[in-house]
Parts: sequence; structure tokens; C-alpha cells
Amino acid sequence: LLLAACGKKEPADVPDGSSAASGALAGDEGGSSAGMALLGGWTLTPDLSVSLTEEDKAIFDKAMEGFTGVGYEPGAVLATQLVSGKNYAYLCKATPVTSKPIPHWAVVVVYQDLQGEASVSKVSEIDLTNLNVKDNVDAAAAVGAWEITLPGGKPIMMPYEDAQAAFDNAAQNFVGVNLKPLSLLGTQVVAGKNYKYLCFGETVTETPVSALYIVDVYQDLEGNAEITNCAVLDLLSYIG
Repeated sequence: LLLAACGKKEPADVPDGSSAASGALAGDEGGSSAGMALLGGWTLTPDLSVSLTEEDKAIFDKAMEGFTGVGYEPGAVLATQLVSGKNYAYLCKATPVTSKPIPHWAVVVVYQDLQGEASVSKVSEIDLTNLNVKDNVDAAAAVGAWEITLPGGKPIMMPYEDAQAAFDNAAQNFVGVNLKPLSLLGTQVVAGKNYKYLCFGETVTETPVSALYIVDVYQDLEGNAEITNCAVLDLLSYIG
């Protein structure tokens, strides 16, 4: 199923990230702007609301015992994998332990063995300016033996009402994939504003296929919004 099967009902020309204003301020979404970084014109989301079960959080905390150099704040479990034990892929806000930290997103893979011991097996930084995406989604959700974690409860981007409103407005004119935002990854000031989301998506087909999507939304100065880019996240490149 090619991504060309989904898209806007009425496409229109909008500014892209290349026109980002170089003077855009960090912390644009509100809240504390301390430590926020301007990455290729994208402003990292200032705060992260946790959407984890107590068990998921406990496993992550155990794996992180003694881990130094970077502080990782887990937001959601993106996928799991049954092995001799279990692997978990966490979406995290990563903050280096330095005098002038520059936060970024990361995927942290944690392995829990059959005795309940947990350890970090891989950490992959997410570069908002160079995301790994795929041209299509397959029946296995493009993650091999990994199972995409179904979103439940409150989406973790919800502290930002303007981001939710922009997404809801844009999604009204989008077909082919039902998208549910999991996280607001960043914002970008242009002639209006760009939002970048990580979404859970299911294809609108007889047999729906689930995958994670990177979705860009442009909102003009009048408040009109549309999805300008929708691509399947190549999760295996971060967790494999």
C-alpha cells in the first residue's frame, strides 16, 4: 500500500521548513524554555507528558540505574518484541548532563530478561531534520518481529492546545489513513507555523495495517491548517 493512496482532499501550496525564520525562539509552545534547542528551524517541544503504565515506567527506571551522561525522560512505549524475555522501545526526551544542555528526542531500547532484570541495549537519537522514513507500509507494520504499541489513554502531546487544534483541523481533509497523534515532536515558525507529530496510524482498507507515521501540519496566519507530509517512520532503523 503506497503512501500515494492517502493525502489531502484539496492539495494546496504551502511554505515548507526551508523558509523557517532564523530568529524563531525556543520554548514557543509555552512553559519553560530552559535548555530548548533550535534544530534546523525546529523548536523542540518544551515539556513531555508521560503516558506509561506503572510497569513500563518501573522497567525503564530499573534499566537506567547507573546510566550517566544523559538524562532520559520516557513518554511512551512505541513497540515491544518477545524474545527470551522482552524488548521495549521507549520514546524519550533526552537531555545531556552538561552546563548548556541541548535536548533531543531519542528511542531507547530496553531488554527485560526472564528474571525481571532490565538493561539498556540501544539508544538512537531522532534528528527532526533528517528522520528515517519509508515509502510504504506493509502487513507487518515494517517492524519485523516488533509489535507496534496501540495508543491508550491520553495522548502525550495534549498539553499544547494549539497543536491539538491544528492537527484536528488538518485531519478533516486527510484520507487513506486514520491518524492519532502520540507526540508533538517540534514546531517551526514560517509564514504561519509548522508542526511535526509522531502518530499512530491505521490504513483505511479492508484489512487495516498499523504503523507509526511522521506527520507535518502547516497552519497559516488565519488559522487554516492542512497536512503537508505524511510518511511511515522506519522504526527498525532506530531499534533494530
